[in-house]
Amino acid sequence: MSSFKPTDKVLLIRSAAIGDFLVCVPFVAHLINDCGIPRENIGFFILNDFGQNSVEMTFGKGYFPSSNYLVVPPRPSGILTNMAAIRSLGNRFHRLCYLPFCNESKFSLLKKRFAFSLAFGTSRNIEGFHDYDAPCISPSQYDSLFDLYDLKPSPARYLDLLKLDGSEWLGVNDFLDSLPLGPKVALYPNSKLAMKVWPIEKYVSLARSLRERFNASLLLIGAKEDGVYNQRLASALGGRGIWDIAGRFTIRQTIALLSRLDLIVGNDGAPLHMAALAGTPIVGLYTHKAPTGMWAPTVATRFVTLEGNASCGPCGLTECEDPYCLTSLDVLMVFKYCHDMLLGNFIRESRAIDILPENLQ
Repeated sequence: MSSFKPTDKVLLIRSAAIGDFLVCVPFVAHLINDCGIPRENIGFFILNDFGQNSVEMTFGKGYFPSSNYLVVPPRPSGILTNMAAIRSLGNRFHRLCYLPFCNESKFSLLKKRFAFSLAFGTSRNIEGFHDYDAPCISPSQYDSLFDLYDLKPSPARYLDLLKLDGSEWLGVNDFLDSLPLGPKVALYPNSKLAMKVWPIEKYVSLARSLRERFNASLLLIGAKEDGVYNQRLASALGGRGIWDIAGRFTIRQTIALLSRLDLIVGNDGAPLHMAALAGTPIVGLYTHKAPTGMWAPTVATRFVTLEGNASCGPCGLTECEDPYCLTSLDVLMVFKYCHDMLLGNFIRESRAIDILPENLQ
């Protein structure tokens, strides 16, 4: 039974750029759909260094009252500078729920607990700080949020939850309807973290195979700053059957676009979580920086995540000169999973692949 009631006023606290926030959407859906909490009784306190208003980027303006969310930098100066606004926000909600990351260190949790107690008032109870000495909650970033409250997520149609309007669909549909007949496959070949980028020559080989075997239209997605990298890939493929649309659509429009595609193949990142919410089959290429399956898009109906079973992982690094756990992934193996997905085979797994010497670069 849910520990939340329709009369609850819940403030969700999350350290989150857009990808980290998207994994919380099923939990938000649970509060709205299963618990019957009105949207005006749900608020968000978001900490990120990018100034990203993840709430509006995901749900759009007006979905939640603008007075219900606040974004501040995750530093002591950010907390102190915005102390009055944080305290005012917190006073409007009687349940403050921190949504932690699985495997978050004891030191990180203690530091955040102190900062939040200072910001919201030492008399406020902040839920979500699990027993520091207890076994880890579910490694899945999706499931761990439910494990905190011993809840079971119900299936949800997230496109309905997001309430995309006609103007958002119009640009997406016009673009997709202009493409040739045949499967439509998104590629997310870049990342803000260099260690999370599967080699471009492997993407070129994979893209050629998808084009030759399925006559697939290939859509290169990402943020606007990914355009230069995407153009390198498009040039290597000769430009035929490939469209670089990095930065062309909003987050919400990209979710809509992905819902009409047959497959996405990409590096670990926000587009895979957008695809999970859209119901798009996913082949994700991961490093072994986190436990296997921790960031897998598990709310997707069909997905596979692949990573090399490196002896040095999970490392937790954000920089690595030789991320062979990712670069060792074989093109033929990745193509096999893409092939199976495009044929409609049902796959849901996260795999750590033994690394073969011939696949090392």
